[in-house]
Amino acid sequence: MVEHYDLTPNRAAQVVKNEDKRRLNLYRKLGKTDYDNPRLYHLVLNMGRINLPKALQLVCNLVDHQA
Repeated sequence: MVEHYDLTPNRAAQVVKNEDKRRLNLYRKLGKTDYDNPRLYHLVLNMGRINLPKALQLVCNLVDHQA
């Protein structure tokens, strides 16, 4: 996030923390208890291990194979 959105490391950490809280609140409203459960998602990418262009390529390849 720091490079892609031109944020300071502290600001990037704050944005991630705020988004995590927002998602947690949304899942609670929807009756989901564990939004970190990968079984709730069709695809989970560890963005700490791959960069954004590679993630985009993986998702596009998956969509192409589903069509």
